[in-house]
Amino acid sequence: MGHTILIAHKERERAALLQLAHDMLEAGESRGRPLSPGEDAMVTEFVKRAQALEHEINLLQRDRKRAIPARHRKAGDA
Repeated sequence: MGHTILIAHKERERAALLQLAHDMLEAGESRGRPLSPGEDAMVTEFVKRAQALEHEINLLQRDRKRAIPARHRKAGDA
């Protein structure tokens, strides 16, 4: 799978996790009470997973930038 496709997939997954966390927070606010400990733990887990995906995305973007010049050098050598 190419870098661009993998990055897009991880970005969609990250956005979905953040949307879930947001929805849970909104639901808590609409009830007018704080989140339960279980809900709070779920929101925290969603955000941690989104942060891990952000780190992976950054690494993939750096790898993609390195791979592009390498391809151009190979094409120019031929």
